[in-house]
Amino acid sequence: MRPDRRRRNVLAVSLMAITLVLAACSVDPGEDVIPVTVVDDRVIPVTVIQQCSGVCTTYTAEHLQPGDSVTVSGCVQCVVEQYWKVVDGSGRELGCIDLNFQTRRSNIRVYLSHLVRCGHT
Repeated sequence: MRPDRRRRNVLAVSLMAITLVLAACSVDPGEDVIPVTVVDDRVIPVTVIQQCSGVCTTYTAEHLQPGDSVTVSGCVQCVVEQYWKVVDGSGRELGCIDLNFQTRRSNIRVYLSHLVRCGHT
């Protein structure tokens, strides 16, 4: 195979792989993204880690002290799961919060005292 043709094939495969990773880590443009306030109403500091579809190489992590809150993106009727894992200071999984909602609402607040087992609602 000629070097130019091989270079084009490598570039095409690389672009396809990048596209697949970005598609797996993002919300479908047709889905309704909404702001959600996550509130640490527990008595310990925690880290909230954004979940991804298993192919992501980076994650969003928010470190919260008791009483702190952070606004993140939730979704209305997402195709992809919107579980965010919550861990303590030693990295032990405490549970998950589900940021996929059936209907659009405003001023959504999710309290970390209402964690569910990860992967289950």
